[in-house]
Amino acid sequence: MPCTRWHDRSCATLTWPLAPAPDGNFCEASISDGIIGVSAGTFHLRGSDKPIELWAGVADRSFNRMSVMLEPLDGNAEFSGDAQLVGSYELGGG
Repeated sequence: MPCTRWHDRSCATLTWPLAPAPDGNFCEASISDGIIGVSAGTFHLRGSDKPIELWAGVADRSFNRMSVMLEPLDGNAEFSGDAQLVGSYELGGG
């Protein structure tokens, strides 16, 4: 379950425990309404325990699902399907 803290009407801090991506891989986060997905960024978490800040320019409250996929550095832009985290959250702040 995420920890959520709202900064304003469209910006939240969501905190989930997640392991670093192994060498040769990265994590890609996306948010979704269940049909349409929007990228929220990529990261690897190696060598640091600092928080990762991701951003997606969608303020629609129906985009309340987040997934983080482990992706190999293989030149293939398709999602691998290797889900590291899948969850939903209630949007608030409004």
